[in-house]
Amino acid sequence: MKKSLLFLTLSFSLILSACAVNTASPQEAAPVTVEEPAVAAEEPTDEPVSMEINITDALDREVTFPETPSRIVYGGKSSLMIADALYLFPNISERIVAAGDTNQNFGNFIQAIDPNFDQKTLLSGQASIEEMLANNPDAVLLKNFLAGDYQQPMEELGINTVFLNLETPEQFNTDILTLGEMLGEQARAEEIVETYNSNVANISDTVAGLSEEEKPSVLVIYYRESDGAYTYNVPPLSWMQTTNVITAGGTPVWLENTAKSWNVVGFEQIAAWNPDMVFLIAYRENASALVDSLLTDAQWQSLSAVRNEQLYAFPGDFYSWDQPDPRWILGLKWLAWRIHPDLFPSFDTISEVRSFYRDMYMLDDATIDAVIMPLLRGDYAD
Repeated sequence: MKKSLLFLTLSFSLILSACAVNTASPQEAAPVTVEEPAVAAEEPTDEPVSMEINITDALDREVTFPETPSRIVYGGKSSLMIADALYLFPNISERIVAAGDTNQNFGNFIQAIDPNFDQKTLLSGQASIEEMLANNPDAVLLKNFLAGDYQQPMEELGINTVFLNLETPEQFNTDILTLGEMLGEQARAEEIVETYNSNVANISDTVAGLSEEEKPSVLVIYYRESDGAYTYNVPPLSWMQTTNVITAGGTPVWLENTAKSWNVVGFEQIAAWNPDMVFLIAYRENASALVDSLLTDAQWQSLSAVRNEQLYAFPGDFYSWDQPDPRWILGLKWLAWRIHPDLFPSFDTISEVRSFYRDMYMLDDATIDAVIMPLLRGDYAD
């Protein structure tokens, strides 16, 4: 009994000791460190970054591409102007899957500079919509005057079609910037436009002080064969051929022409104008040979321009430099020199050609010598 009582007494003492330890005051308790809850990383959103490209074409149509087009088709009539504008942008070859006919009887410039040209589908000038769509394009580029044939069917099929104008210096710049947006090459587009604007400004500033009397009367004429006979044609007032004569410091004699395209005129009208200078254009023939034939023509010998040796063949290489192709800047500079040689004494056609093809088409001198120089024609040098 005494042992049991002793055991209970010891057990009770141990319990009281344990309670005394656990009832220490808060001030004596060990400090507790509370950690800040971890901030969860932001979950990536499932919304894709928009790659949409929105442009406005020459018809003031808004065209939206879900991304930069990688399968481009160009074709239809006058497609050489589109092709040569496209190839101002580097690495364009890998994006073009089908190409229109750009041969004006002196060869295909694009084929000559694009080593991958044979891998592309070739389209005729009359290519159908079905032929174009067979190449699975995500962009089709056409001249604006073809809208009546292509716009509605392409829109109904959901094909992104861009219509380009390129017919005036101002529209050329606008269309180049449009192409830059579409291709994701805005910096290159701005560089091209700046180069053209700088050249035009230099010419405009040089001739700015001329009086009207100091600006010779000028006739630019397209000597064209039709049904075995030749006709004389003058351009519309808004076209590149007219505006370039004005910019170069000349006075076009055909300012009363209200036609929307090339307008046929008779020799009687040419004789009535009796211009100080005549510039002859031929797209599928050598203009120099045509000039030689006119110099011996009795009618043409009555003109002041012929008597004063002021009848010139407009120069060109693959294409004549008068038309709304990127070469129009070469044509303008040459024209300014011919009209006012005293104001542009340092002009040299060969140097200008080299500079143009190096800067605009990234060609080296060896390629320029092999591909471009053999095709130079017209009165490009004294």
